[in-house]
Amino acid sequence: MQHFLRNTKNEKFRLLFKYQAQLGLRVGEVCKLHISNIDFDKRELTIKSEKSAQVDALIIPLDLFKETVEYMARNADSIKAANGYVFFKDNDNNHNEVPHLDVSYVRKVFREVLHAS
Repeated sequence: MQHFLRNTKNEKFRLLFKYQAQLGLRVGEVCKLHISNIDFDKRELTIKSEKSAQVDALIIPLDLFKETVEYMARNADSIKAANGYVFFKDNDNNHNEVPHLDVSYVRKVFREVLHAS
């Protein structure tokens, strides 16, 4: 996993993949991660599971939380422009109306990093 993450050059995707690996989030769940899902006082992520439709509250590991806060500070304008979605789109190359990363694009990047590793 560490080798894979080292080969993920884009910080947004590296953080996204860490959320998947450390919290067990599905790609659709992590793409739609919104700042309102994060309780910064409790270091807790509240998310609706795609599979069971249940609301889950997960503690964000300290290192991942710190990295998230730093990433959000560096990308505050882009996150704001994306209506609060943490994993915002840089462009609209898939021509849909959502401001967050598209699941198929994330899967494509995952495969590219996997083949490069």
